[in-house]
Amino acid sequence: MAVAVYDPETIFLAGGVVENAPGLYERLLARLDDGARDSHLLAEQNISARMARIPAGMPIAALGAAEVGRAASRQEPAV
Repeated sequence: MAVAVYDPETIFLAGGVVENAPGLYERLLARLDDGARDSHLLAEQNISARMARIPAGMPIAALGAAEVGRAASRQEPAV
């Protein structure tokens, strides 16, 4: 649902979730592709092609918080 509303260019899954559940990322991509075959809306979103993994140990939460803080200080929308 968030993908349809915000239409992000890339959808990231962070390392801890992906690294601690072997095969999760691949199963998720397969499930998205299955759904796209059955749904015109999901096919248009092309979600599986927009997915990307972020390696474990990458401080993505801290980077996101820094971006939100930077945008707020300049009164810009955060990406």
